[in-house]
Amino acid sequence: MMDICVFGASGAYGAFDVKGGGWVSRLRKYIEENAKPLLYMNLVYNCGVSGDTTMDLLKRFKIECRARSKGARYYGDDFAIVFDVGKNDSVLDRKNQIPVPLSVFKRNLRRLVREARGFTTNIFCMSILPVDETKSAPRVGNKNLSYKNNRISNYNTAINEVCTDLRVSVIDVHAAFKRMDYKRLLEDGLHPNSIGHKKIFNTVKDYLSKNGVI
Repeated sequence: MMDICVFGASGAYGAFDVKGGGWVSRLRKYIEENAKPLLYMNLVYNCGVSGDTTMDLLKRFKIECRARSKGARYYGDDFAIVFDVGKNDSVLDRKNQIPVPLSVFKRNLRRLVREARGFTTNIFCMSILPVDETKSAPRVGNKNLSYKNNRISNYNTAINEVCTDLRVSVIDVHAAFKRMDYKRLLEDGLHPNSIGHKKIFNTVKDYLSKNGVI
């Protein structure tokens, strides 16, 4: 097992999961409940910040990762990094602009992966969840923002291209949602509800388990 550091935005933070605190918290609970007694506890760090884009994450990534990988280095443990980013990069804002254009997003993601390799070879990127456009385009409560599935699809393609090129695994939560009536997994058309967070947790947990992380 490894310490795990999850970087992302409100989805990683756990917004709208009133039952489990978010998929990252569910992962932490699962690992702690299944830890062997008297052994060093493998830690799960939630580094999700609501509203973050890859531009925002680049400003804080190395500092936060260095601090959170310290324990793993001290105990000689392995360390894993999971990126859950991209949806806020793809939004159409009130100026009718995309804050992080696709070409810049790809460059940012490449830089994040390369910086992550300064800490570990165990790096995973998650695909971006689909949205319910009846609530997200424009967004309920903020008509200045618009999230659409066609743009998300383009950003997911970029994630796959970068990860294929850099030989990084992709945890395809988007496909896991699309195999279901995914709109019922969303609270506000944008963020997962408690059922959605549980689905993400199970998808991530199974993938990390198969890859020897947990």
